[in-house]
Amino acid sequence: MRGFVVAGAAWLTACAPMASLPPTHADKPISSRVVEKAREGEIRGDVRQDETTLHVGASQACDLVEEHSVARTTTTRRENRAKWLDASIGIASVAAVGAGTWLMIDSTKVHEDDTNSRTYNPTGPGKALGYGIATTGAGVALLSIPIVDLVRARRVDVHTGNVTLNGSVIKSSVPCSSQPVPNENVYLRIAGNPVNVGRTNSQGQAGVDVLAALRVDLSPQLLQGQVPVLVGTEQVGLFDLRAIHDAREAKAWASVDVASCRAPTAPNSCDSVAAFARSWIQGRYITEANTLLSQARPEIDRIREERSWAFTDLKPCVAAGSENPKEIEEACRSIEANYLNEFPAGPHADEARKAVAKGVARAEEIRARMAKKASREAAEQERRERKAAIKECRSRCLMVCSSWRFRDDSMCLVGCLQQCGDE
Repeated sequence: MRGFVVAGAAWLTACAPMASLPPTHADKPISSRVVEKAREGEIRGDVRQDETTLHVGASQACDLVEEHSVARTTTTRRENRAKWLDASIGIASVAAVGAGTWLMIDSTKVHEDDTNSRTYNPTGPGKALGYGIATTGAGVALLSIPIVDLVRARRVDVHTGNVTLNGSVIKSSVPCSSQPVPNENVYLRIAGNPVNVGRTNSQGQAGVDVLAALRVDLSPQLLQGQVPVLVGTEQVGLFDLRAIHDAREAKAWASVDVASCRAPTAPNSCDSVAAFARSWIQGRYITEANTLLSQARPEIDRIREERSWAFTDLKPCVAAGSENPKEIEEACRSIEANYLNEFPAGPHADEARKAVAKGVARAEEIRARMAKKASREAAEQERRERKAAIKECRSRCLMVCSSWRFRDDSMCLVGCLQQCGDE
């Protein structure tokens, strides 16, 4: 009975866990072709420039990949993950069969279970034989467990079917043939900053007049060379800004008053040409602009000198009307600032310098005369103050020396008057 209990407990732990080994494949080629595989988030484009017009065609980026169709046979084998348990059960089953066989053999030697017999054995040969048979049966039953697991471990699963495989990449990151990028902003990266110039249509196409689209005021120095063209954040090509430079330069030159500069009649006759030359230092018109300025400069300088001299007033500097040296010097300085500093070699420069020298000398003379007068007035004031002080001192002497405290008032008066001093 104990043998069946042991066998039942062993069966409860039977059926060892099985794991599938990595499958093996056997492929038979059927066909091959080249397909497009989209690259997530990448954009490629075709960029063309026609003068100041930018043409862009934007598509999703793709890889051209070889694709193979094969007939695949997949074989999956199993592996016993509890071999140690099956080995233990096998050893136990062999031991049980051996023990049961020994019990059956030994049962022939067991005495009867007759209580009246002198060789009484409570087990008896029948029970001993039964125990042997049960133990042997339990051992055989246990042995079936590793045998069944061995059969299960030898099971092989085979599946067949058609499979598509990706091969090598023939060409990487090229425009997809049928995946346009619609409604995406188009930018030019100028001086490191993206400047929006347009937007793609539903077919991923954009035709932009960059001259009209560039609303920002860019200096001519920035309109040189090629700059990246972006669709969204991806660069798809280059655009040459020199076309914009040339177009804007031509427009700026057309607004310049060339005729006035060729025959100047005022100091500002060439201002528009000078402003153009300062802004468009590189271009097709800069030589002509500089030539105009050089040819007009003598006449412009003559006109400026005449107008400056016409507004230069010498009288406040040289006339005898004012006796204030500061006003005279200020009037002379204005002659220097308004005329001499601008036209040191002008036709009226000598006259202006003489007037300034005369005015400065007159201001110094007035200042010296005023200084002498002030000195005399100060001396006269000092004399008057001393005379008054002596007079006051003598009055005090008369009052003090006539007091009853002095017996000889004449001696007191003489001494006191000596201290007062002379006028």
